[in-house]
Amino acid sequence: MTLHRRAFLGGAAVTPFALNLVGPSALADMPGTQVMGMQHLKAGEGVVTALLDGFLPVSYDLLNNLSEEEAKAYLEAAFRKPGPVTIGINAYLWRTPEHTMLIDAGGRGAFPGTGSMFDALAAAGVTEDEIDTVLVTHLHPDHIGGMLTDGAPTFANAVVHVHEADIGFWGSEEVKAQAPADFHPFFDLAAGVLAAYGERVMPFNAEDDVAPGVTAMPLPGHTPGHSGFLLGGADPLLVWGDVVHVGVFQFPKPEVTIGFDTDQDLAAATRAKVFDMAATDRVRVAGMHLAFPGVGHVVKASEGYDYEPEAWSFTLD
Repeated sequence: MTLHRRAFLGGAAVTPFALNLVGPSALADMPGTQVMGMQHLKAGEGVVTALLDGFLPVSYDLLNNLSEEEAKAYLEAAFRKPGPVTIGINAYLWRTPEHTMLIDAGGRGAFPGTGSMFDALAAAGVTEDEIDTVLVTHLHPDHIGGMLTDGAPTFANAVVHVHEADIGFWGSEEVKAQAPADFHPFFDLAAGVLAAYGERVMPFNAEDDVAPGVTAMPLPGHTPGHSGFLLGGADPLLVWGDVVHVGVFQFPKPEVTIGFDTDQDLAAATRAKVFDMAATDRVRVAGMHLAFPGVGHVVKASEGYDYEPEAWSFTLD
C-alpha cells in the first residue's frame, strides 16, 4: 500500500499529538469543567451509559472544503463564537443481562484533557475487570488510549472487536514507514494495544454480528476500517464513531472533512450515506464527538442535514 503524505494529511497541516490545537497552557486557560459526564439511556436489550472522556478544541485549518468565512457564518447562525470549536470525546458502556461492553476507551495518556471516562465508569458502579467486550470503532488514539495502563491491558478480561482493515493499516510497519513522522505515535499506540490484547483481538471485515445483539457496520474513510456498532433490539442505537467531528459544520455541509481522515473523499461519501439512512429510517445515533451525551437523530434540512439531540429523560422507562 502506497501512502502519500498529502493524501494521508488530507491537505491539512496536522501535528497529531499536539493536534495543532491545544496544549497544557491552553487547557489551563479554560474555565472549570462541568459535573461528572455520565448519562443512562435504554438501547436494544440493555442500558447504555454515555461516558464523557474529555474534550479537544478544533481549529479551522484542520478542516477541508470549508472556508474561514463559511465557518464563521455557521457558528454565528448557531449562536456560537468564532474561533476553535470544542468537541467532546465520548465512549459508551452497554450493559445487558449477559454482557458488559465498552465502545471505545477514550484518549487517556494520548491527549491532555482526556481520561475522565474512568471516573464516570466508576460512578456507574463498573470496574475495568467487569468489562468483557471492547468494541473499537477505529484505532485512533482518542479511542484506544484508555485501553492500556502502564503498557498492560486496562480491561484484563475483555475480548476486543476491531475491523481487520484498521489492524492491517495501523499495525503495519510498512505503512508507518511511509507516513509522516508526526503520525508515528498513532501507529505505535495501535500496535501496542494490538500486542497487549494479543489473541483476545477478534477481527471482523463486514457487516457482522460481533457480539450478542451487536452488529458491526463498516463506515470507511476516516480510517480504512472505521466502523459503527448497531445495538439491536426493541429500541436500537447506532454508535457511529467519528462519522461527525464538528457537527456545526458537517451536518449542514457533509462534504467537510478533517485532516485525520485517511481517505477524504470516502469519508465524505460515507457521511452522506449514513446521514441519509439515519434521517430516512429515523435511526437513533450516538457519536464520539457529538455534544455529550452525543445521542440523537439526523434530520433533513433546507441545507444538508441537522441534528436533533435526544431529550433528557428522567427515567429509563
